[in-house]
Amino acid sequence: MSELVRRVRARDKFGALPTFDVPFLILLLLLLSYGLIMLFSAGYAVALYRRGDAYTYIRPQLLFAALGVAAMYAASLVDYHIWHRLAWPVLALSLALLTVVLFMPEYNGCKRWLIIPGFGTLQPSEIAKFAVVLVFSHIIALNHDRMKDFSVGVLPFALVLGVVAALMLLEPHLSGTVLILGIVFNASESSYVPPIIPEVGDSVELWQLFSEGLPTYLHEIATSLLPIVVMFGIFQLAALHIDRRTLGRIGVGLVYTYIGLVLFLTGANIGFMPAGNYLGQVLGGQSSRWLLIPIGMLIGYFIVRAEPAVYVLNKQVEEVTDGAISAGTMGAALSAGVALSVGLAMVRVLTGISILWFLIPGYLFAISISFVVPKLYTAIAFDAGGVASGPMTATFLLPLAQGACIAVGGNIVTDAFGVVAMVAMTPLITVQLMGLVAQLKTRKARSAQPLLDTAALLAELPDDAIIEL
Repeated sequence: MSELVRRVRARDKFGALPTFDVPFLILLLLLLSYGLIMLFSAGYAVALYRRGDAYTYIRPQLLFAALGVAAMYAASLVDYHIWHRLAWPVLALSLALLTVVLFMPEYNGCKRWLIIPGFGTLQPSEIAKFAVVLVFSHIIALNHDRMKDFSVGVLPFALVLGVVAALMLLEPHLSGTVLILGIVFNASESSYVPPIIPEVGDSVELWQLFSEGLPTYLHEIATSLLPIVVMFGIFQLAALHIDRRTLGRIGVGLVYTYIGLVLFLTGANIGFMPAGNYLGQVLGGQSSRWLLIPIGMLIGYFIVRAEPAVYVLNKQVEEVTDGAISAGTMGAALSAGVALSVGLAMVRVLTGISILWFLIPGYLFAISISFVVPKLYTAIAFDAGGVASGPMTATFLLPLAQGACIAVGGNIVTDAFGVVAMVAMTPLITVQLMGLVAQLKTRKARSAQPLLDTAALLAELPDDAIIEL
């Protein structure tokens, strides 16, 4: 052991031990944990419904995450210069595998996996993603002073991306193709300008805002949908080959999508946001400011019913549970949760209490009761939290809290924001409590069932038989 320690400490012979960028490592682990939580939330109900085990999908991902962290540490021990020599061989290997996979049997209408006897399956597109990043890094490192030349700064990248994307498109692997092509997106050129909530005095001014904002949203939505239409056209010509009747239906759906998005965004940004802000200022400016709490709860109770996704969720829950959880019951639980969240948000506006005093105990309670609540209710609760915090929350409830905060003279950043987080948290509690109540009722009914059966049996017997017993 002493000899091993001596060799490790001999840095002049073995090189210095790797040092870690601690903030970067923490951010990486946080993103990894967040991704696992989102995966668990999205796949919890499906795994329970299809496989009978809610942890079917998350269990292997936890193993892969642990292996990935171990592989990351192992890679940090290797001299990074070795990757220069491996860049082109790894790319060649990925292209070979992407070609071989095209001759594999189809699974769910695509050819994405190589079957390796004794080991399971291998998806070559995952290797291709790593290979593309490695080759790009290799080219940039060697030619960073010549990147302005087309032959060096554009052509090799376009060729690599084109070949990889074409092979993945033939599988077809559309999401992977989009992800690979997303490498060329330059995020540094993008910017965000916070929206300015206009002040509206009467309906005439409101209509003027609508007439001025409608052309803007017509152009923005058209610009947003155009890349989707173009990509769909490319995929249609290259791989999909959908029939004309189906294409017609897709075209009608795109038209409905365009009109719906334009009307919704125009109404939300021009109508709901000014209305919510104005209402919050009026309520906060009253002498009885405590009325913000019950009125906010009342608004939250009904506004969640206007969320389009909530209606879909309630119907799906009723179908999945075969009516055990009705759409009305689910809607009432969501409304109660959102009403509670808005009430707590108004308390924060009036008092300035930190949001952590609500979020940390709330999520701890939600996670704690998940161990005793039926798994189905826990899965529904986590989905409901995301559904409830939809566009209506961002366009009306948040401006409502901002307006109230302005009226009471509070800090908008620390006191008004956090409504969306509260709305996402409270359904986790209310839906799981609904499941806990249902579980207790079921247990009570089961315990009383034998007594009822005995009473019914005795009632059917004649009087002399009962006496003999």
